Amino acid sequence: MVDAPWTLEKLVLDAEGVWRIDGEEVTHARTVNALHRGLIRIGSSYQVKIGTHSRPVEIEDTPCFVAGITWETQGPVKVGCRLSLADGSMQALRPETLTYRPTRLACRVKTAWGEADAKFLRGAYHEFLRELQEDPQSYTIEIDGKKLTLSRK
Repeated sequence: MVDAPWTLEKLVLDAEGVWRIDGEEVTHARTVNALHRGLIRIGSSYQVKIGTHSRPVEIEDTPCFVAGITWETQGPVKVGCRLSLADGSMQALRPETLTYRPTRLACRVKTAWGEADAKFLRGAYHEFLRELQEDPQSYTIEIDGKKLTLSRK
């Protein structure tokens, strides 16, 4: 039995972490999960590989997304943060990799192909920002006794 080749015209992972096939949003949860899990980098481009089939992917912003966060605490002190990524995996946040500009928070995560930027999706973004202290020039957060400053750009 021979699998039929994919017949779609265009596969896109947009800036909000939404998969689109030929312009239509993919809403089936298992399909979305399979697309995230099947994402691979080849040189400077990306493909989704599922089984023996692969298809080029247009990445509008980042290839990875933070879907949720869980703070690790010891009493009132934040000692770490666990990231739930869109592909279903979990990783510890490396605070030194955080980058911020209004409406965009990202960090570096480890992937099968090396490291990549992971943009915080809206829910995770707002949950993280709730923990920041604000002043006119920057935001700060203390994690494991280290103060981290995210400047406003």
